[in-house]
Amino acid sequence: MRVTHPPTACFLSLLLCSMGLASQPDDPLRYRLGDGNTPPAVYAIQIQADEGDTTETHSGRVELRVVGTGKQGTRINLGNPNLMRKTQAKPRADGRPRPVLPGTSRIPFGPRPFGQGHEITLDELGNPVSEKGGDPLPYALGTITSLIFEPYPEKPAGQWTRENRTTITITDNSLPFPARTIPAPSLPFGISGRRGLDPDGERLNAREVTKIHLEKTDKTTPGFLTLKREYSLKTLEKEEDGPRVELVLVGPTVVEVKTGLPVDIKLEGTLVTRKLNITVKVPLIVTLHRLNEVELKAEKEAQAKAAEAARVAAEKLRAPLTMQERAEILREIVGGDLFKLSQSLQKLEQKPPAVPDAEMAAALAKVLATGEGFAKGSAARALEKWATPDQVELLAAQLEKRDAFVNPSCMKALGRLKATQYAPRLAASLEELSLRAAAREALVLMGPDAEEAVIPMIENPDQFTRGEVCEVLGAIGTEASVPALRYRADKDDSFLVKTKAKQAMERIEKRAKAR
Repeated sequence: MRVTHPPTACFLSLLLCSMGLASQPDDPLRYRLGDGNTPPAVYAIQIQADEGDTTETHSGRVELRVVGTGKQGTRINLGNPNLMRKTQAKPRADGRPRPVLPGTSRIPFGPRPFGQGHEITLDELGNPVSEKGGDPLPYALGTITSLIFEPYPEKPAGQWTRENRTTITITDNSLPFPARTIPAPSLPFGISGRRGLDPDGERLNAREVTKIHLEKTDKTTPGFLTLKREYSLKTLEKEEDGPRVELVLVGPTVVEVKTGLPVDIKLEGTLVTRKLNITVKVPLIVTLHRLNEVELKAEKEAQAKAAEAARVAAEKLRAPLTMQERAEILREIVGGDLFKLSQSLQKLEQKPPAVPDAEMAAALAKVLATGEGFAKGSAARALEKWATPDQVELLAAQLEKRDAFVNPSCMKALGRLKATQYAPRLAASLEELSLRAAAREALVLMGPDAEEAVIPMIENPDQFTRGEVCEVLGAIGTEASVPALRYRADKDDSFLVKTKAKQAMERIEKRAKAR
C-alpha cells in the first residue's frame, strides 16, 4: 500500500509573515533567474533513510536550466535525476555482518529513473504558475522543485509561515508510482500490507505547514542568507497515537541572494505511518548541494576518465582473438570443464571473428546441438557472430524447439547470414511477443530479399503484429510494399497501424529518391 500526495494540488494556501520577531534581510528575497544571472546549475541530491536493519541511500544529480521568461514568469527545466538506491546492512550487536535480502526494504522505492524531465514556470516569489512532468522523490518528499523552490514573502520578513490543505491517496502496491508516495506500515503475522483498492485509492485530507526563520543575514555571510525550514505534513485522519500519516523535516537552507537559489539544503526528520495500532517510523536525512565551478570541473574530469576507460575496455573486448586465445578457447569448448566452457562462450559472445572461422563455428554448433541449459543459450549467442553458412540448417532446426533462450539468437544469426529461405519462418515470428524483436532484427539484416515474405503478414488480425510488419517494411521495403502499406494507412481500424504504415511509406519514398 502506498500513499500519494500531489505536491501542487493544494486547496488552500496561506502565507503569514512576521517582521518583528527575527532579523530581516535589507531587501525582499526574489528568484532572479531570467536576467542572465543564472547559468545552468547542477545539484547533488541525497536521501538517507534508516530502515532498522539497513540504511537506504538514494542519490543522484539534477540540472536546473532557465529556458525562457515571459509575462507569466520564468520557465525552468529540471533534468530529472537518476536516483540510484544503495542498501547498506547495519552490523549485528555482536559485530557480525548482517545479510541483505532483496525486497526487504519496508518502503519499496527502487533505483528507477525519473521521467522525461520536469518543467515549471515560477513567478519571482517562487510560486508555481504552471508545471509539467516531474516524478516523485521517495518517502513523500514531493518533486525536486518542492525542495529547491521555497516561495518567498512579498515584503522583507524575518520569518513566515506557509499553510496548505491537500489530499493524499492510499493505493495498492501493484499500481504504478503515483505523484507522491509513502508506504503503509509493515503488518506482522502474515497480514498483507496491500489493500484491494481501485486505482483512485483511498483519499485522506491533510495539512501542510512550512515555517521559515531567518538565521543569518548577508551581513555575516556576504551574498548569502541562511534560512531554517520547518516542514510538517499531517493527515486529518488520526489513529490513537497520532495522525495516520505524518512527515516532519527540519533544517537549514543557505540561499544565494543574487539569484534566490539555494546553495545547500539539509533537512532531518521522520516519516511516520500508523495503522491498526502499528506505528512505523523511518528517520530521514535529505541533502541538496549546488555544485560549484571547482566541483563541476572535477566531476567532468572524472566522467571523461570513466568514459575513456570504458572506451578502452570496449575496444579490448571487440579486438579479435589472438592465435593463442583461439587455441585455448577451442580446447576449453571440447574439454568438458563446465566452468571453463562458460568463460570461453562468454568471450565469444563479445568478440566477433576477424574472418569467418569454420572450425570455431563447428565447435559452437556442437554445443548448441548437444548442450543443455546455460551452455546451449550461450553457444547460440556466440553463433550470432561466429556462425557460417554451414550452420544455417542447424540454426533453423532450433527454431522448431521453441526455446526462448536460444531462438532469438538463432534468428539473428540467420539474418546475418542472409538465409532468406527461412524468411517466411522469421516473418511468422513477428506475431510472437517473445520473438518479435529478434525476428524484426533478423529480417532487417536480410534486407529487401525478405520483403516478399513479410508483406502477407500485414493482414494479421493483431494490430501490434501489423504495426511491427510496417516497421520492417519501412526498413527494407521497396515499391512492392507500397500498395499494402497504403491500404493500411487508409483503411486500417487501428490508429497505431495507420501511423506506422504512413511512416513506412515515407521511409521507402526517401530511399527511392536517394537512389
